Amino acid sequence: MSSPYHSNGEPQPDRLTDSWREVGGQLQSLVSRLADAFREAWSEERKPEVFGPNENIEEELRASADRMERVFKRVASETESERAAAMKSTREASDRTLGEFRVAAARGLRALNEQLDDLAKSLERERNRRDKEHTADGDTEPNHHS
Repeated sequence: MSSPYHSNGEPQPDRLTDSWREVGGQLQSLVSRLADAFREAWSEERKPEVFGPNENIEEELRASADRMERVFKRVASETESERAAAMKSTREASDRTLGEFRVAAARGLRALNEQLDDLAKSLERERNRRDKEHTADGDTEPNHHS
């Protein structure tokens, strides 16, 4: 398996795009499987039930809730592998994206550090130039008041 990073430490953009495309495919497959499993389980649970004259609405609601619970348990069981695959793809894509962010953040911080160092050197040169000008004008003490 090849590395998701170039030899210079930068991430390969195509690998990241492919990772998130795979996540999308896995999630789409999971949603489709969930819908199919739910439809199938619900249709099997909705077999005609004949309530007698002594049964009331409370018992009907309880029976419906029990059916829904069975449907959800069945769907969870039947889609476990798809859910696991989607989670794995998401985790891998997130890890690659985090790696890309770390590389970009480190690069940005190095550039900022270089710019701040250049600015500090420039300010130091300017201060030294001013100090020399004041000394050349006959001042015995450098003027640090700007």
